[in-house]
Formats: sequence, structure tokens, C-alpha cells
Amino acid sequence: MFLPPSIIPSAAIAFSAKSAHQLQRNPLHQLQNQGRRLTAELQDLLDAQSLALMPPALGPAGSDDGDDGDDGRDRRRKKKGREKLPPVDLPAARSGILTAMRELSDVKEREATLYSSMSRERQTLLEAVTAHAAKTARIRQQLGKMDGEAEAKEAEKLRNTKMGLAAEIDARRRELRQLEERMTDVTRRLAAVENEVDAKQSSYKGALESSGRRMAQFLKTQGQESPQAAAETWKLEAREFAEKKKAAEKEYEALCEGMELWGSAMGVVSAFEGRLAMRLKDETGNRQELGRWISRELDGAVAELDERVQRAEAEGWKLLIVAIGAEVQAMREAGEVLKKSFGGGGVVAKLVEHEDEEHEGRPEMRGLAERKEKRNSCSPLDD
Repeated sequence: MFLPPSIIPSAAIAFSAKSAHQLQRNPLHQLQNQGRRLTAELQDLLDAQSLALMPPALGPAGSDDGDDGDDGRDRRRKKKGREKLPPVDLPAARSGILTAMRELSDVKEREATLYSSMSRERQTLLEAVTAHAAKTARIRQQLGKMDGEAEAKEAEKLRNTKMGLAAEIDARRRELRQLEERMTDVTRRLAAVENEVDAKQSSYKGALESSGRRMAQFLKTQGQESPQAAAETWKLEAREFAEKKKAAEKEYEALCEGMELWGSAMGVVSAFEGRLAMRLKDETGNRQELGRWISRELDGAVAELDERVQRAEAEGWKLLIVAIGAEVQAMREAGEVLKKSFGGGGVVAKLVEHEDEEHEGRPEMRGLAERKEKRNSCSPLDD
């Protein structure tokens, strides 16, 4: 007769709520705090980029005094309960946006890994409880079958034989010795069978009680009242962590694609600024010809940036719609300056004439006030 093996691994019994919750929840809390901090930092960099792209003659409140723009920014920061931050120039803001997006993608990647580990842990606990329930059912089923086994039937038959033999002894004294020997043999066999039946039932009952005590101790360490409640709780937690893992992975992929799109947009801006600086340095000819050349270059750069804005709109990346849209707005304002400087006409005049229509049809050109209304989103790129 062999006892069934334990259904709960010793490592699972030793596992406590501290390792499952305190040691993993703290890193998760830190990652979430870091993600919120990076999102806020990214928003500040977007504000700095927009302020840096504004014409120097105009402040955020429509004033002609540049210092009033800085004071307005300081007032907005104090209104949010933040300390006054030093001004950030346009190159630093652009570089900072990419750095913040990269750090935020790393945080989301680690967050997805942690959710995956927590989901696997809950699945292991669920498997232990499920195995316990299955083995308990098997033991109870086996106990129910004990009364119908061959040993039990034989014991009942021997009891009836003993009773018959006792009566026959009274009737047949001549066969007393033979019957007494047979009765002794039957009594010995009956005792052996009964002991075997009792031993088998005792082993299964002991295994059932031991399993129940171990499971009760295990559930106590996990803060659960019953195997059924534990199974339901861990099943829901495993499903929740798996869903959070998928969400974190989706945000990570979106951030990677967003970084690539932002980098290409900055490449367009840098290339245009480089060509413009070189042409202005070497230009000695007619100003109108220079204006037409700048208009063509500006039109090409705006068209390339518009393609990237359309990609961001198709993906629903509100953060990149605002960031790249700010660059497009700056180039359109440059076109207005060129119109005044070189006498208008050509592509530059066409850009300026349709600027108001673009403002109404494109959400990324509606200014900083509307951009702050778009911050309620599940993805950092949708902020």
C-alpha cells in the first residue's frame, strides 16, 4: 500500500504573499511613477519646443515683449504647482523629446516584462490549486468504491460462513474438531482481510487530511479563504496581468515607430535649415531669385512634413501630430516672413493664402490651448 505523493510542491508552499506582492509590486509602482514622470517631462519639452518656434516678436499672450512670454510661461508653471524651470532652446527641446520617448519606451518594455512574470506566477498558483482539487476528488472517489471491492465482499461472506458454522457445531457434535479447525482458519482469514481493509481506508483518509492541512496552510500564506476563492482570484489576476502585458507591449511598439517618424521629421527640418544657411551664405545674386528658391525649398519641406503628420493622424498619435505640426507651423510663418521680405508671389504667397484654411482643417495647427485638451489617452504617443 503506497500513499499518493503530495500535490503541492514544497517551493509553492514556502512561497508567501511577501514575494508575490511586496517584492514585485514595488518595482511595478516605481515603473509607473517613472512613466508618469517621463510623460510629464515629454509634455514640458513639447511646450518648450512650441515656445521656441514662436516668432521672437510675439509672446504667448500676444504681447510684443519677449520677457512677457517668459513670465507667462512661469505663471503657467506656478499654476500647475511646479518649480520654475530654466528656458530650453529649440535644439535641446527636439533632442530632449527623442530622449524622453526612448526612456519611456524602455520603461514600458520593463513594465511588460514584469506583468508577464506576475501573470506566470498567478498561473503557477492556479495550477497548484487545480491539481489539489483533482486529487481530492480522486481520493473521495476511491473511498466511495471501497465498499464494493473484492476484499469487502469476501469479508462479508466469511462473516456469514462463521455464523453458519457456529450453528452447525451445535447440530453436529461429531464433526466438532473438523468444524473448530475450519472456524479457526476462517477467523484468521477474516481478521487479515478486515485489517487490510482498515489499513487501506486509513491510508487514504490520512492522505486526504494531510493534503487538506497543507492546502489550508498554503492558502493562509496567500490570504485566501478557500481553494475555490483562490482559484477564482488567481484566474482573474492572471487574465488581468496578461491584458496589461499586451497593452504595455502595444505602447512600446507605438513608441518605437513614433521615434522613427519623429527622427525622419527632424531630418527634413535639419536638411532644409542646412540648405538654407548654405544658400544665404553663398548668395550674391538677385533677391527675387533667392526668394523663389527659398519658396521652392520651403514648399518641399512642408510637403514632406505634411506626409509625416498624415501618418501620425492615421495612427492616432496626437503627441506627434502636435510636435510635427508645430514644425509645419513654424515653416508656414517663415513663408509669411519671406513674402514680406522678397515681395510675395510664387509658392510662398500660396502657402500664406491658405494658412487659415489649414488651421481649421488640421488639429495639430490649433495652438497650445487645444493641445492641452488632448492629454487623456492610454498611450504616451496619444497624449
